[in-house]
Amino acid sequence: MSEVATYLKVGTTALLLDMVEDGMFGPDLTLQSATSAIHDISADPTLRKTVTLQDGRRFTALELQMEYLELATRYVGSIGASAKARELLRRWADVLSKLAADPMQLERQVDWVTKWALMERFIGRHRLSWQDPKVGLLDLNITTSGGRTVSTLDWLAGAPSIAWWTTMRLCTHSGTRPGPLGPGSVVTSFVTQISVERSAEWIGRT
Repeated sequence: MSEVATYLKVGTTALLLDMVEDGMFGPDLTLQSATSAIHDISADPTLRKTVTLQDGRRFTALELQMEYLELATRYVGSIGASAKARELLRRWADVLSKLAADPMQLERQVDWVTKWALMERFIGRHRLSWQDPKVGLLDLNITTSGGRTVSTLDWLAGAPSIAWWTTMRLCTHSGTRPGPLGPGSVVTSFVTQISVERSAEWIGRT
């Protein structure tokens, strides 16, 4: 999981809880159905899907986040919060503005954007479609292996230990060796390519 995403998730939640405790919340933003909203939003990488509030108003996920950000900004200003709180608001606003303009700016910062970018590169490199079974397999295995979560940032880092461990666990779990048509081969190819790209990037910086 991205450190930026974790920082914002924990920080904004703590800030909103402080607002609730201090009775500083504004308009009611209660969702009509939180479960349905989560399902709809998580399946919409375009960020255009709207969800319904209890009062009948409809918002996109970004619009809801903007509402919460505005409320939090007012709260922080009213209590003279610390520099850490102000930095949290700055990072929050920056992420939301980039999501609105072009989510791909947030590759390596927001988990779903990172995964989306990796999948698109894999599909383009191997001339596949999103419906190809290999893509579905990769989607399933890219973040989990043998019960252990593997961050998409670990894949991006291209560390040989991560690549080797993940590939071997996938092959062992499936009972196959990374043959030319087996599931291990898809993951091996993917991880190897990411490792090469990342290594080349670091070499170019030196």
